[in-house]
Amino acid sequence: MRLAIVVYGVLFVVLEMVGQYLGSVDWSRITPLDVAAALVDTLLAVVVAIAVLVAYDVGRRRWVPAFRAWRRRQLRSAAAPREPIGVPSWRTGPGTREVPGAGPGTRTATAPPRAVDAPAVRAVPDPDYGTRTVGQRFPEGPGRLL
Repeated sequence: MRLAIVVYGVLFVVLEMVGQYLGSVDWSRITPLDVAAALVDTLLAVVVAIAVLVAYDVGRRRWVPAFRAWRRRQLRSAAAPREPIGVPSWRTGPGTREVPGAGPGTRTATAPPRAVDAPAVRAVPDPDYGTRTVGQRFPEGPGRLL
């Protein structure tokens, strides 16, 4: 019963589209070529709609189980406790300390004190984009700015 209603609905839409196409042409000048063009245009629209529905159904059948399995894995991994990740520091010397449990040679650094005589960094509005900084961005670092 459900399939019959769908078939009747599609036929109704096809006939309405053909009638609308032929109605746009003067009824007294309809040729077999106009009828064929109306049928081709209408059936093309119907076939594209059917293709979209089939692609949706195939995609849903293919990806919904995979998405559910992926989501279950994500929820399981989120529930598992995680340990912090040790990040090795490139700085050595005073102000650094060993990170417990992160492996040998892994160090963390504290920021050096800011120099009092360093030029201040101020933001100047740029009419083209965002803000740009004037002055040295990292005053504690030696060398030239590029």
